[in-house]
Amino acid sequence: MYSILFRQGINTIYLVALYLLLPSFVSGQITDYEQKFGDKTPASNKDSISAIPAHGIDTIDFHYFYPHNPEQEYPYRDTFLNDVQVYHPSRSSAGINDDRMGVTKFDYANTGNLGGANRALIYQPGFYKGIDIGFHQFDLYKTDLKTFPYYRLNKAFTNVAFTQGSAQEDTYFKAQFSRNFANRINLSIDFKRINHLGQYQSQKAEDTALGMGLWYRSPKNNYEGFLTYLSNTAYVEDNGGIDTSRLTPNNIGQAISVPVFISGQSANTAHTSRGISYFQHLRLKPMRKDSTTRKRAFAFSHLINFHIDKYKFSDTDPDTSFYDDLQNDDRGLRYFIRDRVLENTFTLNTYRLQKNKGGGTKQQRDFFEVGLHHEFHDIRLEPTDKIVQNLYLNGKWNFSPNDRLRLNTYAHLGLAGNAGDYRLSGNLFFDLKKVGQLEIKAINQLFAPSLVHNQFFISQEEVWKNDFNKTFETSLALTYRLPKQKFEISGQYHLLTNFIYFNSDAKPQQIGDVMNIGQLIVQKEFKVWKLHLKNKFILQETSQGELRLPNLYSSHSLFYQGKIFKRVLDVQLGFDFHINNPYFGDTYQHLIGQFHLQDDERIEAYPDIDAFMNFKVKWFRFFLKMENMYNLFSDDFYYQVEGYPMPYQHLRFGISWQFVD
Repeated sequence: MYSILFRQGINTIYLVALYLLLPSFVSGQITDYEQKFGDKTPASNKDSISAIPAHGIDTIDFHYFYPHNPEQEYPYRDTFLNDVQVYHPSRSSAGINDDRMGVTKFDYANTGNLGGANRALIYQPGFYKGIDIGFHQFDLYKTDLKTFPYYRLNKAFTNVAFTQGSAQEDTYFKAQFSRNFANRINLSIDFKRINHLGQYQSQKAEDTALGMGLWYRSPKNNYEGFLTYLSNTAYVEDNGGIDTSRLTPNNIGQAISVPVFISGQSANTAHTSRGISYFQHLRLKPMRKDSTTRKRAFAFSHLINFHIDKYKFSDTDPDTSFYDDLQNDDRGLRYFIRDRVLENTFTLNTYRLQKNKGGGTKQQRDFFEVGLHHEFHDIRLEPTDKIVQNLYLNGKWNFSPNDRLRLNTYAHLGLAGNAGDYRLSGNLFFDLKKVGQLEIKAINQLFAPSLVHNQFFISQEEVWKNDFNKTFETSLALTYRLPKQKFEISGQYHLLTNFIYFNSDAKPQQIGDVMNIGQLIVQKEFKVWKLHLKNKFILQETSQGELRLPNLYSSHSLFYQGKIFKRVLDVQLGFDFHINNPYFGDTYQHLIGQFHLQDDERIEAYPDIDAFMNFKVKWFRFFLKMENMYNLFSDDFYYQVEGYPMPYQHLRFGISWQFVD
């Protein structure tokens, strides 16, 4: 089935691309990169253009970017060994965050199975623009338009990774591919597939994320087009967590025998999103070919994006004792929401590139953009329909005269359906050389409640209807780094008014009082001989009990790193360790797809210990990992979400291979 969908997606992209790219475009001048990607170098459209960049035989080094600003590039570098064992999207590195593509910055709590629901353990402000349906428990597994990368490379690139747990049904496969074709066309593919049966009853998860894109550049470099197809699906069996009242010495020995609230596979959540977009840039004044002269460029950009998002849950044999007053129909429970979205964004921008110092990465000296963003939503909220339109005025101003100073700013203002919503954000970075690095971030935003917060139907019956006020948020973050010493300290402060949460009855409520959240984050890496110790300590305090997060959370990684077998095989041998203070963490109600408060059980300070071995030979790497080792010495369940224990101790292996060919 998936191979058929894959072929259909490829065929669709090619047909639409050929239709869109038939016109002859206006002539223009050639940029520096035209020598690498354009007609002036015929071999540049082939796979075997040049040798691997001279960054070491075991290091991949090329560039990626995003369609909304293709002139701002980021280096793709992978040294193959660091954090190989960190496969789960909810886990971050215990060391200094290096802003690698696709890496989670802070840990998330999950419901005990790869592919299941997740919630943040460390509060960070979200990005709100337009109508939000309100389901985010599977966001970590998705690929969206803002994070789907394109690659500027000379040789075809393939990256595949596979990991398997204690059973053949517990697998996670990832693949990335990019290749140049004739006529200045590049194909990029990003695929992720989770197929996890899980250890406990009725918790199977099947999550698939597929992104495919075609990038076209005109011969004179005055036009670029990006055609992108995205598909995200999440199918999860919901067991409601374990039923501790029925635990006995006879059923606790194996996870599969542990009693759960819903064991008949009757409760299922299915979220799907599929869409196609076309992003195009017309340069009104392209830059000259001479790399020593950085003329200012002007461009007109347009994005059209159509996607259909569906959210569905059903339980064909509901239990009143589990759902309480949310159960309004003994014959079965369900919700269904469909959102058909058409987006159009028009922008004008101007920029100037920095002088290239030989590294090859395009960096903008400045960037200024203004535009209009329109959204049309046709929402089916069973059993009713509604039409929502949003119009936003957008603006960006970035300034980076050199590597030591960088300022990025962003703003939007709602003018129609969400009139009055706004966001102002800024990021200021200083490199003080030997003194260290300083970074300041600020966010101020006003945003409307999600659709689920204001109105929700179960089995076509309205179970709540609210008219919540908009939430006001201000966030400040100050970070100081000493890169050579691998030390970082960050202080963050968040202020929220009209915070919305789900109470212990799994119903949305709003508090009018001001909520304050203070955080201190310290990260430090030590090295003695070939022993490495990565540490991340997080302290956070909230002024209101409606937001429950651990006050202390820390993660660590201790390992030996060296070479064996005549210095051919790189190896890491060590332990990962995570722990939090005891607190009354949230539980999860799958009927509404939300985490909510509970006062029955504390999430205890459980020492989460994993032992791992990482190996690397040139472009191939392998890891072997024993997870939840503390379970070998204790019968206690390990919870990240109350009621949903993590798996018993088990062995997991993983392999990955990268090709530049």
